[in-house]
Amino acid sequence: MKRLNRLIALALALLAFAALPAMAETTITGTAAAETVAASDAEAVTLMDQYTATTDMTRLDLGSVKATDLQRLEAFLDKFPKLERVDMFATPLRNSQVEELAARYPDVKFGWTVQIAEHTFRTDQTAFSTLHYGGAKTHNNKMFTALRFCTELRALDLGHNGFNDLSFLYEMPELRVLIIACNHFTDLTPIASLKKLEYLEIFSNDITDISPLAGLPNLMDLNIGYNKITDYSPLFELPSLKRLWMYKSNAYGVAAPVDELQAAYPDCLINNVSNPSEGGWRQHPHFDVIHAMFRANVYQPFEDSFTDE
Repeated sequence: MKRLNRLIALALALLAFAALPAMAETTITGTAAAETVAASDAEAVTLMDQYTATTDMTRLDLGSVKATDLQRLEAFLDKFPKLERVDMFATPLRNSQVEELAARYPDVKFGWTVQIAEHTFRTDQTAFSTLHYGGAKTHNNKMFTALRFCTELRALDLGHNGFNDLSFLYEMPELRVLIIACNHFTDLTPIASLKKLEYLEIFSNDITDISPLAGLPNLMDLNIGYNKITDYSPLFELPSLKRLWMYKSNAYGVAAPVDELQAAYPDCLINNVSNPSEGGWRQHPHFDVIHAMFRANVYQPFEDSFTDE
């Protein structure tokens, strides 16, 4: 009798377990990875016979999968209503395709490998430089449009180029270092959004108005030489200023208010006699760090950088 009771209890337990709702499974193939939550109505879908995921996922990492067929990729992504991020760094895309995907999925953050002329880099890099010097082949505004997807950049060097549109800076709130010397800029308005900016080179441009710089709380290094500045008052609103190079910053006109600035910033090193890259500007610990980070494409803070609160 006892044996019979045990068998009956076991049978009832198995029936109860079978009645439980099924949990969705996440299937990952190849080198791809994904994050999801369990859901009873999730559907498993596959991309190019290489990557399988369930449709309730919020993040997809295609890993080494090269999804070069944009139509098939979009048909695949359309099945994920909760999608928030897609990393697809292995997929070679033209900038026009990047723009198409961004427009189709405005609420999804993509991780791409993008192309700027001869430069190829990932959109999750923290530092990027064209490494241009005098005489280098320049890049225009169109070539730099893909920069708006590089939202994690903390250091950017686009010096010695031929462009004048800085609108992509609105997508870079984490930027600490910006070099845009030797270009054709007149409008610095987007720089006003860079509240974490610490280092700025804008020498050798066509700038008359520096009012967007006023109030940048963390700006320590500023080089404005060889411009056409008509009003220096914004310089008196930079509470963290430590170095200011301003030789011929007003198109060889009226002398800059060096004495007044020095009185306002007694601990600031102000140079109004040396060419922008001379007089010790490049011989400074900050520049040593900058040189290293742009060679490695990885941001490094200065010893006296501000910390995130």
